[in-house]
Amino acid sequence: MVNKKLIIRKELLLQRNSLSNIYKSNYQIKISKVILEVLKEKKCKSLHIYLAINNEVCTNSIIKSCFYKGIEVFVPIVISETELMHVWLKKKEFANSLFEKGAFNTLQPTNATPYQGSFDVIIVPGVAFDKQGYRLGYGKGYYDRFLKDHANSFKIGLAYPFQVLDHIPHESHDIKVDFICYLDNFISD
Repeated sequence: MVNKKLIIRKELLLQRNSLSNIYKSNYQIKISKVILEVLKEKKCKSLHIYLAINNEVCTNSIIKSCFYKGIEVFVPIVISETELMHVWLKKKEFANSLFEKGAFNTLQPTNATPYQGSFDVIIVPGVAFDKQGYRLGYGKGYYDRFLKDHANSFKIGLAYPFQVLDHIPHESHDIKVDFICYLDNFISD
């Protein structure tokens, strides 16, 4: 199973890294509209979302729209080999790009305020998802541990079309997302 995961991870990261900037930009704009409809439907007041790295689906448009709509935004910070801390993302920090590099080249707000409450919606990145909702990440298990502690949150996986597979290997500790948001057959203008 580990070998299969490594092969899928390697192939899809290579494909993701080959995407053009125009494609990624156009995709971000279109997928943001879908996510905002889901947030509206879920009456979201608190959103946990990642700050994109390594050609992940960019979340900037979603975050900007959430600030405009009065939705509180939270992001993860890697604090150890096994643990994430969750912090408030302030509009001013985001607008002024007040970030520093964290573990694994992740972005994190420079003046982070820790948060230990619940989230209405959690948007997670992934290397791959399958149609049953299982997620394949980078292999450290951060999001599985995090999602397990937030069973009542609506969980969304954000992906490019090629990242959604019929099946990916999964284990008993893997946590499924409730919805995978991707634009099938997306062609950049």
